[in-house]
Amino acid sequence: MPKPVPYSADQLARLVDQCYRAQCQRAVLKTRVEQMTTEIHAMEEQLIQNIPKSSAGIKGRLAQCNILVRAVASVVDWDLLYVYLHKHKAYELLQRRLSREGVLERLEAGRLVPGVTINQIPTAHITRCGQRRKI
Repeated sequence: MPKPVPYSADQLARLVDQCYRAQCQRAVLKTRVEQMTTEIHAMEEQLIQNIPKSSAGIKGRLAQCNILVRAVASVVDWDLLYVYLHKHKAYELLQRRLSREGVLERLEAGRLVPGVTINQIPTAHITRCGQRRKI
């Protein structure tokens, strides 16, 4: 491990000020990022609500938007689910949320998971127009 370089008191004071300025700038940027995230979510919700379900999507000059629907498992009865988990030793279904893949595998195999319902959640998938893939 390299030996620490000795700093003078003035150098350390400048470093403290520099660090403080960076922290302040980061706080301002974090606030702006949170605002932008809220704005983006609102715009995505507008797209989800207004792009016709039968449409292939909408294309702008810079980007295009397709509405994708994905299955999301949510527990409606934890007691029923816990009975199922213990009986079938299916603990891989648990995280801090249900394992999407584990639940869908069971449903595709024709096995229902008690206490769980499947909801279809639309998401806005936005990509740049004419984006080329690197090979």
